[in-house]
Amino acid sequence: MDLSATDDVIDGTPVLSLFGEADLATLPSLLERVNRFVAEHPGQRVLLDLDGLGSLAPIAVGVLVGARLTLRDSGGDLDLVCAQSGVMALFTRSGLDTTFPLYQSVRAALDRTG
Repeated sequence: MDLSATDDVIDGTPVLSLFGEADLATLPSLLERVNRFVAEHPGQRVLLDLDGLGSLAPIAVGVLVGARLTLRDSGGDLDLVCAQSGVMALFTRSGLDTTFPLYQSVRAALDRTG
């Protein structure tokens, strides 16, 4: 399956929503889309909505870590929306659930209610 993305601004916050599979085959596309989105929003808090992903490979998480570091270097931050148990388990197993702000929905992230 391919990887696709849509971006929007909701309540003043840039949101990139990913759909499909984030795996080794789609890693170049993921890297390009996430890096472009981050470059378009330096110094801002942005949301990355992972709920449209069927899977997220561990190697793809490195792209997210790099994007967050880039945004933080410019005074921004990257928060994740993830309600899927399979994807969430990857963050929990790796310990990244304590590093990334994780939210159950875009609305919860916008309201910062978890």
